[in-house]
Amino acid sequence: MTAGSLAAGDSFTGALTRVAGEAVSSYAILQGTLALNSNYTLSYVGATLTIGGAFDQKAAVLAEMQALRASVTDRQDARKLDDAIDRLADSLDARLWRNPADGVRLDSRKGERAIELEKNAVEKLEEIIRSRSNTIPDAMLQGFATRIAAADRLLATVAIADAQAAGGDAR
Repeated sequence: MTAGSLAAGDSFTGALTRVAGEAVSSYAILQGTLALNSNYTLSYVGATLTIGGAFDQKAAVLAEMQALRASVTDRQDARKLDDAIDRLADSLDARLWRNPADGVRLDSRKGERAIELEKNAVEKLEEIIRSRSNTIPDAMLQGFATRIAAADRLLATVAIADAQAAGGDAR
């Protein structure tokens, strides 16, 4: 709803739907069965659901860390956050990715370097958390680390699925 409210006892029925798919892509969100009774005129404005890959997830974390950096005034926190930002940025180097545009696969020969850089970035975030004089909320820093780890789990899941599809062993 963009304005007003429904009368007492009235409610929406049904549900929105979306075009099926789980791959990294954009999918239309459709009106589906969403409806109101005849006392209302329902106008649906379409929307899009975008599923991003690990690359996109890490790029989003990087952007948030960079935005946070602008407000950090403590020198030690700033230096460690700068180190974490630099390492995460380096992990997004296109040469480390098989196809940065799809963002779901690291280069088979160079991709391990991206994981090592991300590990270093998380270690720097953990150093800030452990600092007694930390001026950045621990929950924010932990959130960054958790999201980086989740993106790496996605990369691992895709790599395992690719290996299985090629006849490899899942172990």
